Amino acid sequence: MKLLSAIEDLTQKLLARVLAAAPKGQTGRLERSIHAQIFNDKTKVTGRVVVGTDLAKAGALEYGGTGEPFKVKAHSARLDHVFRNKLASPLDVMVAAHSRQLNMVARRFLRDPAAAIEPEVVSELREAVNQTVGESNSE
Repeated sequence: MKLLSAIEDLTQKLLARVLAAAPKGQTGRLERSIHAQIFNDKTKVTGRVVVGTDLAKAGALEYGGTGEPFKVKAHSARLDHVFRNKLASPLDVMVAAHSRQLNMVARRFLRDPAAAIEPEVVSELREAVNQTVGESNSE
């Protein structure tokens, strides 16, 4: 089926672009959670690229935002990083309750790649539909 093949190819192209644009974190968890999905049933064929985990964090990265300060409860934390140019031994500490304010610039790793390939998607899908309709009419 030409339409299914076109949607699979376009979805993989979008996936590659989204992965290239995704913010690179220390753990790679966001990149590992991004994947493509193809749905093919009797009434429609759909391809999409989704973020599988940490949707709130992915949304904050994609859309950015500012807002009212919010309260952070007291919690424990492990310090295991370089401090004053020395590797410190891991140290568990208590962090006091405090306020924090979100001030994050949008990273648009989902919307910008989708917008960039939109003309290609429209063109390839029109071609696939026209071929499918042409094959149906000749039968």
